[in-house]
Amino acid sequence: MEQIWGLDRTLVGSNPLCEGDQYTLDASVAGAAMSYQWNRNAAPIPGATNATYTATTTGNYSVDINYTASCSTIASVFLEFISPNSSTPTDMQACGSGGTAVFDLTSKTSEALGALAAADHTVSYYESQSDAEAGINPIPNPSTYSNTANPQTVYVRIEENAFNCASVEEFDLIIATISAGTPMDMIACDVDNDGFFDFDLSTQDADMAGTNAAGSVTVTYHLTQSDADAGVNPVGPTYTNTTTPETIYGRVELNTDSNCADTASFNLILNPSPVAPTITDFESCSTIDPNTTVFALSDKDTEIMNGQANVLVSYYSTQADADIGVNELPTNGYTNTSNPQTIYVRLIDALTNCVNTDTTFELVVNDLPVVTAPALYDLCDDNTIDGFTSFDLATRDSEITGGNTSYTVFYYATQLDADNRMNELTGSYTNTVNPQTVFVVVEDNVTGCENYTTLNLEVIDAPQAATAPDLILCDDNNTGDLTETFNLTDNETAVLNGQTGITLTYHNSQADADAGSNAIGNPTSFDNSSSLQTVYVRVENTTGCFNTTSFNIVVNEVPVPQMFDLYYLCLDGNGNVLNTDNSPPTLDTTLSVTGLSFSWSLDGNVLPAETGATLTATMVGMYTVTATDTTTGCNSSQTTEVRQLGPPDSFGAEVTSRYFDEVHRIEAFAQGPATQYIFSVDDGPWQYNGFFEDVTPGPHVVFIQDLDGCNTVEIPIDVIGYPRYFTPNNDGYHDTWNIIGINNEPTTKIYIFDRYGKLLKQMNPSGIGWDGFYNGQPLPSSDYWFQVEYIENGSNKTFGGHFALKR
Repeated sequence: MEQIWGLDRTLVGSNPLCEGDQYTLDASVAGAAMSYQWNRNAAPIPGATNATYTATTTGNYSVDINYTASCSTIASVFLEFISPNSSTPTDMQACGSGGTAVFDLTSKTSEALGALAAADHTVSYYESQSDAEAGINPIPNPSTYSNTANPQTVYVRIEENAFNCASVEEFDLIIATISAGTPMDMIACDVDNDGFFDFDLSTQDADMAGTNAAGSVTVTYHLTQSDADAGVNPVGPTYTNTTTPETIYGRVELNTDSNCADTASFNLILNPSPVAPTITDFESCSTIDPNTTVFALSDKDTEIMNGQANVLVSYYSTQADADIGVNELPTNGYTNTSNPQTIYVRLIDALTNCVNTDTTFELVVNDLPVVTAPALYDLCDDNTIDGFTSFDLATRDSEITGGNTSYTVFYYATQLDADNRMNELTGSYTNTVNPQTVFVVVEDNVTGCENYTTLNLEVIDAPQAATAPDLILCDDNNTGDLTETFNLTDNETAVLNGQTGITLTYHNSQADADAGSNAIGNPTSFDNSSSLQTVYVRVENTTGCFNTTSFNIVVNEVPVPQMFDLYYLCLDGNGNVLNTDNSPPTLDTTLSVTGLSFSWSLDGNVLPAETGATLTATMVGMYTVTATDTTTGCNSSQTTEVRQLGPPDSFGAEVTSRYFDEVHRIEAFAQGPATQYIFSVDDGPWQYNGFFEDVTPGPHVVFIQDLDGCNTVEIPIDVIGYPRYFTPNNDGYHDTWNIIGINNEPTTKIYIFDRYGKLLKQMNPSGIGWDGFYNGQPLPSSDYWFQVEYIENGSNKTFGGHFALKR
């Protein structure tokens, strides 16, 4: 075998042939006649017996060449035809008017490439297959291409960039057209007036489909235009409105193309039904017999309509009649057939024809009140004997109604007033003639039914009760409690004013006097309970008629002086008055001079110049003041005593501790006319006893006086002691040392020693003391000793001790 037309053509060899190409194999041999047989993949190719063969598909091609019957040769070559392994895109559909639309052909590129790498291929679009196969005249604007026919086939060429092999796919551009109908608004009556209704949207399907062929479209309903446009969030077919009116957006979509749709909208309109209120019973009073009367049903119209406009009302004896509106009852002059009887009401909105039959009311026939004719109402005449008095008509209510509290009674002066229910007699009524007939209307509070009767009034003469003066006493008995004993009968003559055969009783209240109860049992000896109290008098004759009057019993306050029982007047030793904080004393009644007068006496002798609420006492004795109320004349007196105070009869003070004790004490005393004396040392605080502890050494003064500050006495006294240290540094404080409180004893001698017993200084207490020097030289800080020789209580004594010198 001999290779006669070159190498294999393969993809591996980077020299493949493109699918659709024609590749001619030539096995021509010059010379004698020969025969040829071409084979593909070792199988003879029918009819391929020429010296050349044009291959168009991949395969292993060989040729058998026969020279003679005994001489032949075979040649072969492998040819590989390739093309991109592209995919056929799906058709593109669009909705458009006039059969045209704008298409983005490039949106099909990824479909055409399939699994091919976009980077290795070039994709282009053509209006004809020949152009696509030839790669000429590509569509220049594939992303905004308007179709030229409907439908139109578009060809896509997928070309492999390395070997320029290409494949061609095709798809159609299809224009679909659709138009929604014009649906009417859906209108319903809101039976329960809750604002909601279940609308069956599917009843709008035919109107929505419009002129589209039956079965070619699907209708859906949406709450927004955007949802309808997108075909999402459908509602229904039963839909409850959320407001009224509410817009529903319908979408009509081709069954063959969900992208081809049209929309239309309509409103859900929910008309309110007439409101059927709860109707009160229609009650009337019996007129024909106890259970029957005539009703004007139209009287209920206003209550039933309750302010609603354009509403028609009709009445029926059954619910079925009301529901369909037949056998309407007359609105005036209807006689009930039972008691009670149910009436069914039909309400129609005259504008919307919405109906409501969900309410009823009862016809109720009520009995008339049961009335008892009252007995004669007679009263006693009042103070003015004229045949007229005030009647409390309401007191006859219970008698007329038989005690039935569900009835109300009304009184009128004439039959005409009673018939018209005008000019009612209320409260206390004074008759206009004597006797007089009053006309009575009795109304049942529950049913409003009325019945009638009359009441006769008559006035009987009554005794007179004259006005009596007040009884007035001063609060003399147990002054301050404002309680006195009165004889109420002192006013009897004034009350009777000459009448005889009359009984008088006295009472604590008007109610008791009116009722003739709880009369005061001891009118001749009656103790008041308040300073101003009213006593009520009942005057009654033998007919039982009475009258009342009243008067006050008054207890006037007595001005009561409030002086102390005892005052003190300070006198000196010569009997002269001393002026102190409390002397001479002021006798103060604590009363105001307004409305009062005062008189004073001393030891029974009137002091005519003293007329005030206070008096300054300059003499001792018994003072009496009388205070009188200038309006009422009530008065009271008080007596007080003014006593003399002077210096104490005996007094003194002494040091009860010994000389040089660690703790010193002073004891003072006083006796005299004062009940109490007080004591002080050196202007210190006053105290009620004369004992003083921890007194410092040195001279002191004891003061004694009474509580009123009269006659202070002073007692000088010395306390003997010594300082425990001194500081001779010339600062003016403790610069010398000496015995304290003994400077009035000239025989006293003082000796000072150092710690070794050396005498440093001898002196007496009347001098300035030791300045810490010895022979003109200052001695150092140290303890020093002393010895003092003195006389105490007539005895010679010696005392020693030590002290400190500090520099």
